[in-house]
Amino acid sequence: MGSVTGFPTPASVSSYIQQREISRRSCFFPVEPVSRIFRYGGAVASTIHYFPFLNRGMVKAREMIGGYDKGGKSFSRGEVVAAKRLESV
Repeated sequence: MGSVTGFPTPASVSSYIQQREISRRSCFFPVEPVSRIFRYGGAVASTIHYFPFLNRGMVKAREMIGGYDKGGKSFSRGEVVAAKRLESV
C-alpha cells in the first residue's frame, strides 16, 4: 500500500473542479455563459476559503457574505469556509 506524501491545496482542488466541470458543461453550450452560470450554480467547494484557524466557521462566513454584499457582489453557491483548527474564544 502506498503512502501519502502530500495533500492537494484548496486552490488546486478548486481549479480541478472548475476545469472539469466547465469543460464537461461546455460540450453542449458556449464556454462564456457556462463560466458565468457556473459561478452561481457550481458544485460544492467550487471555491474554498481556507484559514489556519477560526473561532467559528459560520461567523467568518457571515462576515464574508456581508463584505460581498457591501461590494455589490454575492457569495456564490458552493463556496466553503474551512479551517485547519477551530479555537474557542
